Amino acid sequence: MKTAFKLSILALSALHLVKPLLPFDPVFPIFALALLALGTGMPLTKGLFRSAGLVFLAAGAVILVYTEASPRVWAKAFGSMTNIISIIVVMQLFSLPLALGGYQASILGWVRKTFRRQSSLFLFTSALVHILASFLSFGSVTVGIALLEQTLKESVDRFDRFTATAVSRGYSLMALWAPGAINVFLVIQATGVPWSAILLPGIVLSAIGLLLSFALELRGFGNAPLARDEPREEATVIAAGRSPAPARHIFIVTGAFLAVAWFMERVSYGAVYNRIILAGCLVSLGWLAALMLSTRYAGASAFKDVLSDHWRSGILKSGDLAPFFIAMGAFSGALESSGFMEAVKPGLSAAAVAIGPAVLVAVPLFLILLGVAGIHPFITIVIFGKMLEGAAFPVPPLTIALLLAVGGVISYTVSPFTGIIMTIAKLVGAKASDVALRWNWLYCLVFLVVGIAFAFVWGSVFGSVN
Repeated sequence: MKTAFKLSILALSALHLVKPLLPFDPVFPIFALALLALGTGMPLTKGLFRSAGLVFLAAGAVILVYTEASPRVWAKAFGSMTNIISIIVVMQLFSLPLALGGYQASILGWVRKTFRRQSSLFLFTSALVHILASFLSFGSVTVGIALLEQTLKESVDRFDRFTATAVSRGYSLMALWAPGAINVFLVIQATGVPWSAILLPGIVLSAIGLLLSFALELRGFGNAPLARDEPREEATVIAAGRSPAPARHIFIVTGAFLAVAWFMERVSYGAVYNRIILAGCLVSLGWLAALMLSTRYAGASAFKDVLSDHWRSGILKSGDLAPFFIAMGAFSGALESSGFMEAVKPGLSAAAVAIGPAVLVAVPLFLILLGVAGIHPFITIVIFGKMLEGAAFPVPPLTIALLLAVGGVISYTVSPFTGIIMTIAKLVGAKASDVALRWNWLYCLVFLVVGIAFAFVWGSVFGSVN
């Protein structure tokens, strides 16, 4: 069953990659692969994602049956979010060169030589996870903590709080701008705003968020020096005595990924997700090829082990997400075809005229409250995006896009039910409620105010500029 699941999501990714080049719309092949992934992947899904997936699947099927939807409408609904699965699968390819290059040893050595204070190490940890998350997405949390865990345990006073706040905030802020971030894709899909329009304000706002986090945490650990234990000999995956690849490669790859994604948008290759998938494939495989051909850093000798590990466990990291997105796609597609969204838009437009732009402040607030209540931001962004799509609000679409993005970011950070928060809590040995609410509530409150103000100001100044 695991093999069938892995093959189904790999086939979905390949189909979405070449979809713009096909002479026909592969809606039914995608539907068939989605059903296969759903049937073989749902048993692998656990916890909240499984419960929510089953609810969405049942609700979508009921709506489609009640509205007497045609086979094509069923196929489009079940395949409507398989493009997100493709993005996740492609982004996981970046874990291959990271493992092959032995970057853990490089980063650890550089950190020990460079940082002297807990404050500067906190900012670096947040920034490193933020950069890794731009192409590794969910994998950045485990990779980032694995890279720095030993150094942080030996160097800071409160490893659990220090690591949890730095990693959770650094990761979630990525959802403001990174082309491979699911939140960004959902916002783009809901508002029609191009990724290039979100990129600059997203980067600016994420930088503000990182500095705000640094300033707030500075009150806690002050400018305390790092504890200095004797450095340990770090293991590396590099075979035959070769050196680990330098950490600067990660920054170069991040820049290359953004440049390729921007170029794909300029040449209008398919839809936005086609560009993200193609950019991810080109950059990750190019990075991997460069390491394999290198005689200094890596080489082909360790590639077999890295690839084997990715096949055994790496691809299955999307096991909780693939069936969930298929089920949520079935629900949102069914809801869209039912005509309900069109029915509520006049009411939203009337509220916007009566109350004014201030009504949109409720958007991120509702996203956050629903997130704290246990509803994942993936769900709320899709639903709110569908409801807001096409409604006549007296603000530019860019403002709405930024408000959705800000709400999603804070929902990620302050909800104890998101997979990211639960993963961080498990890795640092803390309670999810402590990570999300006790340690992040003040930061999220301040960033909410800053983010809402930023969205309105940036949208008013740049929102009408093409």
